[in-house]
Amino acid sequence: MSGRPSAFSRFLKSHGIQDVESQRPRVGSDEDSKGVLGCLFQEFRTVERMKVELGESKKRISTCILLSAYMAVMLTFPDVELNYRSRLYYDTVASNNTIQEMFSSAPVMFIAGFTINVVMTLLSLLTTALIYRYYKQELDLLKIRHRVPENASLCKVPSRYPMAIELVVSFLHVPPILHLYIPPELQLIVLVRTYHLFRFLKNHNKIAKSATIRLLVSFMQKDLSDTFQFKSFFMKHPFTIIFTLYLFDAFVVGYVVFALDRAAGLYRSYKDVTWLMVVTMTSLGFGDVVPNSVGGRVFISLSSIFGILLMALVIGVVQQQLTLTEDEKRILAYDEHNRFVKNRKSGAARCIQAVWRIYNCKKHGRYKGVVENESAQRLRFKLLLHQLYVALNDWRQMSRFDIDWRLRDSMSESLNTKVTNVDRKMETLETKLTHQRRSSIMPQVIPHTRICSNDNL
Repeated sequence: MSGRPSAFSRFLKSHGIQDVESQRPRVGSDEDSKGVLGCLFQEFRTVERMKVELGESKKRISTCILLSAYMAVMLTFPDVELNYRSRLYYDTVASNNTIQEMFSSAPVMFIAGFTINVVMTLLSLLTTALIYRYYKQELDLLKIRHRVPENASLCKVPSRYPMAIELVVSFLHVPPILHLYIPPELQLIVLVRTYHLFRFLKNHNKIAKSATIRLLVSFMQKDLSDTFQFKSFFMKHPFTIIFTLYLFDAFVVGYVVFALDRAAGLYRSYKDVTWLMVVTMTSLGFGDVVPNSVGGRVFISLSSIFGILLMALVIGVVQQQLTLTEDEKRILAYDEHNRFVKNRKSGAARCIQAVWRIYNCKKHGRYKGVVENESAQRLRFKLLLHQLYVALNDWRQMSRFDIDWRLRDSMSESLNTKVTNVDRKMETLETKLTHQRRSSIMPQVIPHTRICSNDNL
C-alpha cells in the first residue's frame, strides 16, 4: 500500500482535502495494520463526503439551469407576439426607414420586444455557462469514483458530445435586431429547453440521494440509470405527470401550430388550435379545424402519436389503481365465502321448511293452523310441492357453484409466504448454531495443538 502513487492525494489537495495518503504508516505489526485500516476508513469517509458535496453542487446547478431555461421559455411567447407585430409595422409603415430611424421613432411594442430579446440572450448565456459548470462537476465526480483518469478534461471524456449538443441547444435563439430580418417563429426553438426538467428530477430524486442506496451503488460500481429514476418518479406521481404532459401538448404545442399556421398566411384563433390539439390527442378528429402549414401538420401528426401513448399510460395507471392488493383480495374472498355459506344455509332451510309444510298438510290437513277442505288441500299440496321443487333446484345450483376458489388462492398465497418466512428463519437459526459450534470447538482445539507441539519439542 505504501508504494501506491500519490496522484489521488494530489487530487484531494486540489479540492482542499487533507492528504490521507501521507498519513498511512508502514505495515509491520498489528498496530501498524490497524493504523492502515483506520487511514483507509478515513479515506473512504473523505471520498464519500466529497461525493455528497459534489452531488449537492450538481443539485443546486440543475435548479439554476431549470430556472434560467424556463424563464427563457416563458419569455418566448411574448417575444414571438411582439416581434410579429413589430415586423408587421416594419413591413407596412416603416419599410423605407433605416434601423436608426426605427429606434428614434419606434413604437412601444418594438422597444418591449427588443428588451425581452436582450433578456433572453443573457439567459441563454447563463444557461450555457451553468451547463458547462454542471459537466465540470460531473467530471470531478467521475474522477473521485476512478471512472476516468485524474488528468482527464472535458474534451477527452465520452460525455463531450452530449455536452456540445446541450451547449448549442441551450444557446440557440434569435438575437436582438436579427428578428427584423428572419421570421420571428424561429424563436420557438427555445421551447426545446424544457428537457432540462428531466435533469432536475434526476438530481432531486430521493431514491438516488438515500445513504443506503448510495452505499449499495458504491459497492456495485454502477450508477442509477435515468430510466430507473424516471420510472420511480412516475410510479409515485403518475397522474401528475400525465396531466402535465397533456396540458403541455394541448397549450404549448398548440401555440407552436398556431404560430406556424399564422406564418403561412392562415390566421386562426388560439382557442380553435387548442381544440384541434385536444381532439387530436383523444383520437376524435372531427375535422372542423385542420392545419394548413407543413410544420403544423408535422406537429399534429406527432401529437396524435403522443396522445395514443398518453391514453395507454392512463389506462395502465387506472388499471393499476383499481387492482386489488393481496390483503384486499383475501378480505373480498372471505366476504364472498361468508355470503355463499349464508345463502346455502338459507336454501337448506327453505327445503326443510317446504318438506315440513307438505308433511303437515298431508297428515293433519291444515296449513299454518287453518283447517281446509279436501279440494283446498289438494291445491295446497300441489303448491307446496312446487315450492319444494323450486327450493331443491336452487339448492342444486348453489351446490354446483364453486365460490371457494378465491379463498383457496388467497390461503395458498398466504401459506406460501409463511413457508418462505419460516425457511428464512430456519436458515438464520442454522447459521447462528454453526457459528456457536465453531466458537465452542476452537478453545478446545487450540490448547490441544499447543500441548502436542510442546511434546514434539
